[in-house]
Amino acid sequence: MSRIEIALNRNGRISSVGLPDCTGPLLQSTTTETALERCRPALVGRGHFSANVSFPSLTQVPAEGTMLAFNGKYRGRQALFLHLYGTTPVQASFVLPLTIAHTDKGQFGTVLSAKIPTLAGGLGSVTEINLRIGRNYTYRGRPHSYISASCAAPAGFPGAVFSLARGSFHFADGRTLHTTLARDCRVR
Repeated sequence: MSRIEIALNRNGRISSVGLPDCTGPLLQSTTTETALERCRPALVGRGHFSANVSFPSLTQVPAEGTMLAFNGKYRGRQALFLHLYGTTPVQASFVLPLTIAHTDKGQFGTVLSAKIPTLAGGLGSVTEINLRIGRNYTYRGRPHSYISASCAAPAGFPGAVFSLARGSFHFADGRTLHTTLARDCRVR
């Protein structure tokens, strides 16, 4: 995979007002514990990953580990830093910045995107990502949420089914895979 884009429904938003920023250099070459020591105040998500590494003349070697998500800025733009750390088959860490952009057109208003660098000299590929993003916190005495959304049900309806997110996965050979995650909401 060479690029990933995750677009969130226009009725959802990411807000980092009042949250500290973490930076890529603080996370480079660190264990999960060290990443948390350095950037815990900016933590907005946790999960895990799986990957395969194919060494020449050997079978695929599975790799797995933990993933943390931190609020930050990358090249002057709002970003989400993913810190991946694994110990199987070898100890390794990886930092992936997802830039966050907002658009005024279409069904999806917030887009997280990243270029995926070559893993293990082209021998590795990520096979699974399981990440839960979200954080409630207080800033200046008021409650905030890193991710929030409103229900866009028409007047008089108690709820609606809607497209929450769309993932676009762009591969080096020119292929693109799109998937959409649907959810339902209720009017409060």
